[in-house]
Amino acid sequence: MTERAGFFTDFLSERLLDHAFGRVQYKPPRLLYIGLSRLLANREGNVLEPVGNGYQRSVIINDRMAFAMSARGRKVSAEQFLFPQPEGLWGLIWTVFVADAREGGNVLTMTELKDAEWIHSFRGRPKVDAGDMLFSYG
Repeated sequence: MTERAGFFTDFLSERLLDHAFGRVQYKPPRLLYIGLSRLLANREGNVLEPVGNGYQRSVIINDRMAFAMSARGRKVSAEQFLFPQPEGLWGLIWTVFVADAREGGNVLTMTELKDAEWIHSFRGRPKVDAGDMLFSYG
């Protein structure tokens, strides 16, 4: 999957702003969950994930190994993220996102794919290559 530059959702932007300006302490989650959505990326963090057919979010440890240090206001993925092998059709995927829970939870960042992709069992395991997820603040 090849993504375009992504962004922080309103949820994460508000938490970071409140943290920076003395309102509320924000503690990043220890685990992050990479998911796929059939909706376009949006600031509200609304997603429509595939249902069934072996779909589940990819789990990563939130550390320096997963994402490189920020530079020039951007954060870039440093690892490849793999999803389970689809057991059927997952649908037309438009967006990759990062959430703070295995199911539900809060969507932190979103990145649209350069081109939407049909994900199904005969295409192999979906993956996001290192460097393909790029987020900027604002």
